[in-house]
Amino acid sequence: MNTFDKIEKTIGNWLNSSSGYIAIACLFLIFGVAIFIVVINKYIEYRNFKKYGVSVQGMISNIESKNVYVTFMVEDKEYTFKSHYYDSDMRYGDSLPVLYYPDNPNKAIVAKANAGVIIFFVFGIILVFCGIGLLRTYKMYIT
Repeated sequence: MNTFDKIEKTIGNWLNSSSGYIAIACLFLIFGVAIFIVVINKYIEYRNFKKYGVSVQGMISNIESKNVYVTFMVEDKEYTFKSHYYDSDMRYGDSLPVLYYPDNPNKAIVAKANAGVIIFFVFGIILVFCGIGLLRTYKMYIT
């Protein structure tokens, strides 16, 4: 038996044990809840920008890989920020809607919905439901 077979057998035994089953279910739950918390945090941040922020038009001033830098003007002063929003259709000089806080224009975001956040949210929900399903299956298995 080679090393790979030994590792595979050890992992298989662990996964077939009750502690391995519960550990996997808990990992699904932990990662799902963590993803859910990150997404909710991003949603709250976006909602606060929509509620308290000021809307202006910004311009893409630089694109480095998937890092997009957006520049906008407030009272004849120029501000630039690194956006967390990226689309493969973006080009240097494109106009984008920007939200910034009037008391701190250095805090700004691109005012577009990000499909990645929605996908991330759905993935987190799937992990939570898989974790719950595994725990329920385990509970039915041992009773």
